[in-house]
Amino acid sequence: MFKNKRGKRCVRERAWPSALGLACLSILSALHEAHAVDLQEDAVPGTCSALVAHAAAPGVKGFDGKTFAGNWGVTQPILFAGTQRADGPDAIKDLTLEINPVKAGSEAPMICVEAAKLSPALRAEIHVSAIEWMHKRRPDSECAKEWQRLRNAIRVHENKHVSDIEASLRDTNARVLKRLPIRACAATIVEARVQASLAVLAMIGQELVVLQKSLAEKAAKLDVEKSGMNCKLCNDKISFKDVTLDCVMPTPHCSFRIGQQIEGQVCGDPVKSRWKITPKYFAEGCGVPPSDGKGDKPFTIDCVEAGSDFEKRYVEAHRKSLGGAGGWMCVYREGPTPQITIRNFRMSMCKGAAEQTITVYAEASEGCDEPSQPPPKAPPSKPLPIS
Repeated sequence: MFKNKRGKRCVRERAWPSALGLACLSILSALHEAHAVDLQEDAVPGTCSALVAHAAAPGVKGFDGKTFAGNWGVTQPILFAGTQRADGPDAIKDLTLEINPVKAGSEAPMICVEAAKLSPALRAEIHVSAIEWMHKRRPDSECAKEWQRLRNAIRVHENKHVSDIEASLRDTNARVLKRLPIRACAATIVEARVQASLAVLAMIGQELVVLQKSLAEKAAKLDVEKSGMNCKLCNDKISFKDVTLDCVMPTPHCSFRIGQQIEGQVCGDPVKSRWKITPKYFAEGCGVPPSDGKGDKPFTIDCVEAGSDFEKRYVEAHRKSLGGAGGWMCVYREGPTPQITIRNFRMSMCKGAAEQTITVYAEASEGCDEPSQPPPKAPPSKPLPIS
């Protein structure tokens, strides 16, 4: 929890005119107001992929339970005047205003007063929420260091929001003081005090509008900053299953179906490391005996990046294979929840579409074996806003 230094207390107390029905409480120094800053951590367990998916949706959870999709952190200020929220129905209940009679001058025989020394100052309770990844990685691992980098960036960013809020509040309180005293005249002292009070309330309302605009502009300017987590440094195990590739071959007397059910997994960078594929072959129809499973041996393949030149070249090679020999390829698509597409180029004698395309979501898990080669240290492909 961050805390700013608290200001000195002052002892002067003057009530607003009783005609407005406003109470008077002890006050804080107008120029040394305290702004409490509370840090709340939104804990996220699981894999790096789950972390990135959480940041994308639902996003960081604010102090009030609201979520902010696509954000790693959020800063939510609540403005107060004394103990009352500035946006509430009793916004000015705690405000204390010193109103003194003054010489009427040209306004005579009317009675004049001046409203001065308004207190307390506007202040803020600033709630900062940031995603906290509850990973189980070694502190000296590349993955843990990558998270620490992002974690620090989130907190530095949100602290800039806090500084902006405090600076805007200082400016607003300074302007309020400069606009005092405010003079009002009426037929009676009570009416004059009421008019002075109303004028001060109108002035505060104007300053609150300016303050809200300032906070919104500063937040929008700062929120161009983005950052993301490079999960390729985390060596998650990425796997898929439930993919069935088949070919139906018609004959004059019957049709039989052959194919394989496959599942795969990889450690490290999914487009730079070899995938381990475990097949289960089958054959059915026309009295063909079932597979004995002896050929169901794991093998390794590459999985190319979706939309890459490698995918285009692989597709071209399969389509130009002599005699429609068939074969399949693996395509990986990055995202909060990665996808695997298996493109199966059927043999020329197979019935139906020449290409069978199956897309499934891939699952990430911890406890992966060492990858066949070190993961790259490239920046994350899809950075998300910090706040």
